[in-house]
Amino acid sequence: MKFKMIAVMMSVLFFTAASYSVDNSCAYTFTYVKPQFSFCVTIWGTLASIQSPIGVNHLDPVNPVEGWSASIRDADGGTDGFNLIPGLGAVDFTYPPTVRQPHGPGTLPLIFNYGSGDAFETVYAVPSEREIFMILSIRANIRDF
Repeated sequence: MKFKMIAVMMSVLFFTAASYSVDNSCAYTFTYVKPQFSFCVTIWGTLASIQSPIGVNHLDPVNPVEGWSASIRDADGGTDGFNLIPGLGAVDFTYPPTVRQPHGPGTLPLIFNYGSGDAFETVYAVPSEREIFMILSIRANIRDF
């Protein structure tokens, strides 16, 4: 009886994880021949894949749990924040980010604007070093105290 219960629980967990992985597909892929380096970014601005020179994925190719969380506290003690972790379903499906590629399609940087444009992420890479940079910036209105 215990085995059946475990099997049912594992099935539920498997199908739940699979439903979230839909949001982790590659939307922007970058491949460099010299040095051999490849990665891709989701529509949300998170990494979906990083491959080594021999083709090994460094993130789970089915459901990479990659993303970020931001929490902002103001001088009055109020907080605001948001999460962006597609592999866990922590995204706002009604407001996906807008994306700009200032140097044209298929080029870096990628600039993701979230919500009202007060939060944005810039993605760029240094292929010769096999480095990917993802910089989150949040604009805030500063008042005189």
